[in-house]
Amino acid sequence: MEGVQKTFLKQIYERLIQGDHNDVKLVFQGGSSTGSKICLTALSSFFEVMLLSDMLEKNTGVVTLPTVSKQTFDDVLKFHFLGEDIINDINCFLLFDVAEMMQLDDLKGVCLDYLNKSLTTENCIQRWRSLKKFGLEDLATKAVQHIVKNMEKFSEKGSIMDLTKDEYLQVLSQDALSQKEEDVLRYVQMWSMKNNSSVETMVDMFEQIRFEHVSIDYLIDNVDFTSFVKEYDVLQQVVQKGLKSHHYYYKEVNLFLDNRFSGQMVDAVFIINDSEAPTVACLTDNSWYELEASGHSPGHGFQLLFWENQFTLVGA
Repeated sequence: MEGVQKTFLKQIYERLIQGDHNDVKLVFQGGSSTGSKICLTALSSFFEVMLLSDMLEKNTGVVTLPTVSKQTFDDVLKFHFLGEDIINDINCFLLFDVAEMMQLDDLKGVCLDYLNKSLTTENCIQRWRSLKKFGLEDLATKAVQHIVKNMEKFSEKGSIMDLTKDEYLQVLSQDALSQKEEDVLRYVQMWSMKNNSSVETMVDMFEQIRFEHVSIDYLIDNVDFTSFVKEYDVLQQVVQKGLKSHHYYYKEVNLFLDNRFSGQMVDAVFIINDSEAPTVACLTDNSWYELEASGHSPGHGFQLLFWENQFTLVGA
């Protein structure tokens, strides 16, 4: 029975494209075509209101869609009549926009599912911008988290250099940024020079740096005496404040903490088994970690270190 339905819908689609029995003119962005009133009203209440109520479209038989291309509308028809998987990185937001306008809930849901599952390092930044533009805040937050988690890759590819000031500040403000703080600072300096940033922008950027995770040697050799820091008193004050933070910070924590993520309090549950390697349930990032077997059961004095995104059991 399903095959019969598919064949029938395919024949309807083919006749729509041929246009022999169409009774509505469709004017698109940069082109025009024809359509069937019965098919369009069945497709969406958007067309039903236009073509069956006392509106201009009913009287003229012309439906104008100035923000929709003919190709995008053809993809809409292929999705609904042929059941084709037509969504990709190029047309996804175009289809989502049309789905919202025409109240096509099924298409909108598939677009959202695609956006949720297809985030990559290559498309993440542009995707983040589009998600914000369309008001998809949950997915935009997921894109930010992806950037934060893979900051090293974005930096190496040079993608960080293309971020706007506001975008970069949002990324720099994240506690989960796992890149070494010295590298964070280095790329902030590079971004500032590439964008010929104002002193106000540089101050905003430097205030996001967690200087307590940057070595004193790096700060003195690569930051404190650089020309653009020496040039502005207000920027020197930010750096000097960072230098002073070491005096207090290194009395309280281990010296190996060189990034803000490893310096966080990690919310974890430990499962100790005498015959197997201990297992850690890390609630911070919803992950499970199985530690390497040490050859003996840990005693009451063991400690768990979190270093470079890995747990290590030390002590007896």
